[in-house]
Amino acid sequence: MISYSHHDRFHLYKYFNDIDLLFVADRTARYYVPRCGVLSRAICDVIQAGDYDNAIFLGASKAGYGALRHIAAMAPLDMRTKLTAVVFSPQTSIYPVNPNLGYPTYKRMIETAETHDGLRADLERYGSLPENIGRRNLRVHCAYGLRNRTDRIEAGRLRGASTTYLSLDLRSHLSILPFLCDTSDANAVNATINGLYGRSGDEDLADIMAADVAQTIRQELLAIPRLKPLKLFISDYLETGDFQALA
Repeated sequence: MISYSHHDRFHLYKYFNDIDLLFVADRTARYYVPRCGVLSRAICDVIQAGDYDNAIFLGASKAGYGALRHIAAMAPLDMRTKLTAVVFSPQTSIYPVNPNLGYPTYKRMIETAETHDGLRADLERYGSLPENIGRRNLRVHCAYGLRNRTDRIEAGRLRGASTTYLSLDLRSHLSILPFLCDTSDANAVNATINGLYGRSGDEDLADIMAADVAQTIRQELLAIPRLKPLKLFISDYLETGDFQALA
């Protein structure tokens, strides 16, 4: 499994210990666009060298875009391995400018591209998802908050026979959270919410976790029936191949 981080440090490394993992982080906060083709080819080489039957690309928010963009670039390169993207509230179009997106890192990237020829060229090439998202060796599974208008619009672009959706009763952008904590345990939910405030340097998360929003996120999580933990969710998917039935 390839785990994409939504900030400049590796993410989710403590949740998995029984499958082979490759961790990827984007220190530039530019949605994994710079040198996208080079990194896709490098990841494909790792998959082929390991002779894996399955490869899961996991990411949330802008890391979800990275997972989707890389897996789309890789699909024509590796036709034997079954490629699966599991993404949570991903962005699905970042260039041309997407008025649906207002995250601080997105705004800064677009502003930088106005005077940075290399970044603008990368965005023109990799800023949208190609039609081969629907190739036969590639599946996309997308979870998102049904009551989050931005995420609903972004998820709606992932049309195709190979795409399945899991819509959660959330207004929050943080649709991965119900898989990272026991939503039936108020203490566990509180610990998860409080932990988010300790992630210094994550501009987008800080913007989402404004003081007047945190209580709403807490209430939404407590209202969601307990879901399978992310580790079990992924392992069961590998065994059954059924994404929607796993919640």
